[in-house]
Amino acid sequence: MINSDLQFDARRPILLPKNRRLTKLIIEACHRRVLHSGVRATLAELQSRYWVPMGRQVVKRIVGA
Repeated sequence: MINSDLQFDARRPILLPKNRRLTKLIIEACHRRVLHSGVRATLAELQSRYWVPMGRQVVKRIVGA
């Protein structure tokens, strides 16, 4: 991983608990950053920096797709 071309955040994502207010706020911010493009785009944006256990289900619940 030392020689990886990925950014540090992508190599070592921050672990977020799935049922916390902070996680919800971060997911909502990612959703706005991808211009409300849906679950897949929001999840990709989220996972570029963070890791949420059961991330797809959590994003789906929050985004409401």
